[in-house]
Amino acid sequence: IASVSVNGQSAFFKPLALQTVEFDLRDLPLSPGMSAVVVVATATDKSVNQMTFKVTRPEVRLLEPGTGTEVSESAVRVRGLAVGFRDVDRVEVAGQPATLRRRDDGSVEFEAANVPLTVGPNNLQGSVVTSSGNRQNFSLDLTRKAPPGPPALTLEEVDTALRNELPKNRIA
Repeated sequence: IASVSVNGQSAFFKPLALQTVEFDLRDLPLSPGMSAVVVVATATDKSVNQMTFKVTRPEVRLLEPGTGTEVSESAVRVRGLAVGFRDVDRVEVAGQPATLRRRDDGSVEFEAANVPLTVGPNNLQGSVVTSSGNRQNFSLDLTRKAPPGPPALTLEEVDTALRNELPKNRIA
C-alpha cells in the first residue's frame, strides 16, 4: 500500500503486513448529523481500493428563540432539534424536562414551554441525555427586557412638585 486518504486528505500510515496498514488522520471534519467517510487505499501498482461508511456527529440545533434574542415576557418557549444521537432519552432546558417528538430522519424535536427568565441577561443551560447516559450540554443566551413603566419625569416636573411640597415618596 503506497498511500491512504480519508475524504481526500492524506492519512499517516504504518505498514503492519504486506497488504495491511494502520492509518491515522487527526481532525477529520464532519458535518453535524450523518457524514460519509470515504477511505481510499492506493497500492504501489496504482490499483485503488475504496471503502465508504457513515458516521454520526451529534448536534443540538436551537430553533427558537435565537441566541441573542431580546424578549419582554417573563418566560419563553425553547424549541430545538437533537440531531445524530443514537437514542435520546430526555432533554432538559434550565432544569425543566422538554417534550420530545421523534422525526422520520432520526432527529428528535424538543420543546420546553414556560422557561422562566429574570430581567437582564439570561444564560439557559440545557442537555440532551441518551438512554446510555451520554450527555451533551448546550446553552442559550438571551435577554429579558425590563417591563415598561411610566415615563420618567422631566426636571421641570420634579422642580414643580418639590415647590408644591408634594411628599418625596410620592415624587419618587
